[in-house]
Amino acid sequence: MPIHVRCAVEGESDKGMAQALLRHVGLEIIDKPLTKRGTGNLDPLIPKLAKTETYNPWVVFRDADLNCPVELRQKLLGKTPPNPAFQLRLAGSMMEAWLLADITGFTDFFAVRSEAMPQDPDKLPHAKNALLKLCLKSRRRQIREEVCSKSGGTGSLYVHHINEFASKRWDIEAAAQVSPSLERAVARLRAMREFLSQT
Repeated sequence: MPIHVRCAVEGESDKGMAQALLRHVGLEIIDKPLTKRGTGNLDPLIPKLAKTETYNPWVVFRDADLNCPVELRQKLLGKTPPNPAFQLRLAGSMMEAWLLADITGFTDFFAVRSEAMPQDPDKLPHAKNALLKLCLKSRRRQIREEVCSKSGGTGSLYVHHINEFASKRWDIEAAAQVSPSLERAVARLRAMREFLSQT
C-alpha cells in the first residue's frame, strides 16, 4: 500500500521535483504540495510541522541558498526534538541544483551542451541563475524564449518546463551520484518511508 505524506515547498517550480522525488522513494503526496511562495512564508511554518504526529507526516523542501545546511537546520528547527514523521530537506544551494545534477537528462530535455553543465551543482552560488544561463544558450528557440526572459530572468513558461522536466525526464538516481545533498535526501526519505510503513 502507498505511504502518504503531506509536503510543503517554496514555490510553484518546486512541485514537480517534490512529487517525483517522493514517488521515487515510495511516498505519495496527499493532495498537492503546499506552496508558500518564498522562504519568508515557509520558514515560520517549519517548527510547527516538525512537531507533527505519525498519522500526519510532513516533508518540507527548502533551498539552503548560501547558508551552511547544518547551521540553517538548527536555525529553522531550534530545539525541536527529532521526529521520524517529519523531514526537512535542504538543497545545496537551490532545488535547481538537484535538477542540474542529472547531466544527461537535463542536456537532452533543454537542448544545451553537456560541456557547459556544472560538475558540482551543489556548490553553485545561485543554481537557478546557472540554469537560466544554460537555457539562454539552448539549441531550441522554445526553451530560450519560454524558460528565460529577454532580461535573463525567468520566462513566462519557466514553471511549466521545470515541472515537466522533473516529472517526466529527471533521473533521480543519476542526479544523486552528482549531488550529495540529493543523495542524503533520498536516503532520509527512504528511512522515513520505512518508519511509516511499520506504524
